[in-house]
Amino acid sequence: MTTTTVVVSDRNTRRKAGPLAGCLDILSTELRAQRYASETIRIYLAAAKAFGRWLSRHQLGIDDVSESVLQRYIANLKRLQDASGRKGRLPYTGIGLRHLLRGLRQSGLLEPQREAPPSTEAERWLDGYEQHLDRVLGRASATRQKYLYFAKQFLISYCGTGPLDWSCLRATAVTEFVQREAERRRGFGRKAPATAIRVMLRYLIVEVKCLAGSKQLFQWLGSGSMLPYPAICPRRK
Repeated sequence: MTTTTVVVSDRNTRRKAGPLAGCLDILSTELRAQRYASETIRIYLAAAKAFGRWLSRHQLGIDDVSESVLQRYIANLKRLQDASGRKGRLPYTGIGLRHLLRGLRQSGLLEPQREAPPSTEAERWLDGYEQHLDRVLGRASATRQKYLYFAKQFLISYCGTGPLDWSCLRATAVTEFVQREAERRRGFGRKAPATAIRVMLRYLIVEVKCLAGSKQLFQWLGSGSMLPYPAICPRRK
């Protein structure tokens, strides 16, 4: 097996990255540590250079980089059309930049992000689920974000702003959510909702142990099907 290492050493490349010129190797190291493909690393480095040029035009330096500044940059990018003709896909100049932000924080060039503790039951559940994906399953950052996205969307669909009560979760809620999310996607992306929700349900059964009828649910999970299956728990009287 041949390992390709992406090293940023060209002076012209660094000059084009503006105030982020000295940070490209940090990003490259961060991505290699997570075993990203060399082509993906090159794309993310190109996005970091574009972000650096934007910082220069707005007279901003490394110390000014933050979540809000990154959101400003992304918000001003022209969205691309997807296969369905809808505009919504980010251009290459806007992807992978959260890896840069994390690398700058880990290297000490930026202060660690001060996150407010989860305030709602749903947020606390998502926090525990993220720790499970990271520490128990060892999923890569990009995979964790994808699984968390679908878990959060499911919670919004399932309980909205109300209390989180897994005891009344039924098969129809899962099936309808997965089918609805799949219809919005094309190609291999149609499988993403089912994969993410299957991982979430396994977490609920094995780790949280909050669902009844786990035997039937395990049979459904192992089938790879998203067709309706028996209720996870009986309706409350």
